[in-house]
Amino acid sequence: PGPQPASGSGSSAVAKLEGKWDGNRGETYEVAARDWSCLKVDASGSRKYHLSWNAQRSAIFWGERFCVYAADLTSAGPAKWYRAEDRAKANCAFTWRRPGPGGSGSSPSAPSMSRGAAPRSSVPSSATAPAARTRRPSG
Repeated sequence: PGPQPASGSGSSAVAKLEGKWDGNRGETYEVAARDWSCLKVDASGSRKYHLSWNAQRSAIFWGERFCVYAADLTSAGPAKWYRAEDRAKANCAFTWRRPGPGGSGSSPSAPSMSRGAAPRSSVPSSATAPAARTRRPSG
C-alpha cells in the first residue's frame, strides 16, 4: 500500500471513514483507521483491502483506481468514491452509506449514483486493489 499517515490530514480523513458502511449492492464495509484497512463482506465471503493517502490529491485511495476526497468526507456519510481519473468528480463510481436509521442515506434499495451515471460494480477488481482473501467458514 501507499502512504498511511498516523497524523495530519490523511489521518483525519481516514478517521472520518472509520467504521461500518453499506454499499450499493447489499455488501458491507468496515474501515479500521489504525491500519488503513477495509474489510468488505458480501454473499461470497470477505476480503480485506488496504487504503492509502495521496497528499497531492487530498484523497484516500482504494488501490489505484478509486478515491474519496477528504473535503467531501463526514463521519455521518455518505462516502462518494470516484474513479482516479475523474478529478472533476463528474460521475460517482459508487457510494457508501452508514447503516441503520442514523445513516445519511436514502432507503437501501434507492440508487446512489449521481448525475445519471450508469450503475457500476461497487467492488474494485483485485487487479487494481491488492488484498488478502479470506472466506467465512460455511455452516
